[in-house]
Amino acid sequence: MDKTCTQLELTRMTHGQDVHEIGVACGMHATEKRERSQITGSGAMKSSGNWQRHRGWPKLAELGCKQTSTKVAGALLLGFLVTVGLLCSWNFLLYPQESPLEEAYGRFIAQRPKMNGRPRIDKAIKDPPSYSKAQPNSTLPHHSKAQPNSTLPQEAPADGGLDAVLERVSMANKTLILTVINKPYAENGSMLDLFLQCLREGEGTKDLIKHLLIAAVDNEAFDKCRRVHRHCYRITTEGADFSGEQLFEAKIYIKMMWRRLQFIADVLQRGYNVVFTDTDILWLRNPLARLMNTDDDMQITCDKYKGQPYNISNKINAGFYFVRSNNRTIQLFDLWYKSKGMGVQEQDVIQKLQDKPAFKKLGLKFRFLDTFYFGGFCHMRRNIKEANTMHANCCRTMGKKLADLRAVFQAFKNFTSTDGSSSTSGWPYPKTCWPSRDKSKQKKKDGKRS
Repeated sequence: MDKTCTQLELTRMTHGQDVHEIGVACGMHATEKRERSQITGSGAMKSSGNWQRHRGWPKLAELGCKQTSTKVAGALLLGFLVTVGLLCSWNFLLYPQESPLEEAYGRFIAQRPKMNGRPRIDKAIKDPPSYSKAQPNSTLPHHSKAQPNSTLPQEAPADGGLDAVLERVSMANKTLILTVINKPYAENGSMLDLFLQCLREGEGTKDLIKHLLIAAVDNEAFDKCRRVHRHCYRITTEGADFSGEQLFEAKIYIKMMWRRLQFIADVLQRGYNVVFTDTDILWLRNPLARLMNTDDDMQITCDKYKGQPYNISNKINAGFYFVRSNNRTIQLFDLWYKSKGMGVQEQDVIQKLQDKPAFKKLGLKFRFLDTFYFGGFCHMRRNIKEANTMHANCCRTMGKKLADLRAVFQAFKNFTSTDGSSSTSGWPYPKTCWPSRDKSKQKKKDGKRS
């Protein structure tokens, strides 16, 4: 005898005619199906014929079955939860970092179409950035990051984080071009616009733009950069306002130069080689092949070249240099910054350091770049056919620099438009930057004529 509701059946029984009967087997089930009644747990009767007379009995049967269904559903739910728990434990123990479940879920999220007008998520699980080593065919070695005891500050993340920006902008050999700007240099029609125009129109320089990182020292410059260029970074300096025009040797200008040095040191510590350039330098021809053709640790321009690349009497100009990231150069920049009490400007300090034992102990290969290829207003050469860059050095204000650099750039375009057949080999004289020298030269010419 089964004391639970075992079945709710519809049977067809014949008592002279076909009738539908409802059988509810509860309690003690009688053996004779055709009996007019059977014993139930409540003494109820099974009847045929009129459904309305016993309409309450299906509800009782349904109630009993619901009780049984509830128990079965509970058991199934418990089994499901136990199975999920075991599966998750297996997933976590075997794949603590990236599991097949996470990977499958990430693919599902990435591939699903737009829903409810929302754009799809390109990557559900964002991995921390990882950087591959330099390519095997790279001319530059891959070096480890700075030593833990470095005193140079690390940049705080901004605009996606410095590591992310450096990874996007660098070449396969982890080399990038870097310039630093403030508001006056970023204004419309000012130095940044001319700098970018020259890169677009120079010989072999257009493709270099995608490897150029523009670092801004104020918000206005940063906003302008993001309107005209893909790779921008905001350098923050607590308690300093670099948004005005900074004249050479002014106190705030010097502070900005040292902050710039800190930033470049930080980039080196992260394993990236840097071609640093002032924005008042025109890139007329691609200089990278010339720079990477040596194994020097650092190559830097000078105001006047004395004919020997390793002669420390060459007067340094820190407006343009190429520095490889390795332990020697990272230690150099650390020493350079620590020694800022030796002089006013950073280029004065590095000039004096070359004679010091601490500098010599580093074992650096420190090379000076020839002004024939990396020229400037301080030492102009008749080299329009071969010059890589032209720097508006030995010139005080941005307005004067712009006027003479535009004249240089126009002379370069005029020369290249003739396919090099022009007999002109020299540059226009920087008369805006050097009006007094221009007048003295004119007087000499007048004297010779008379």
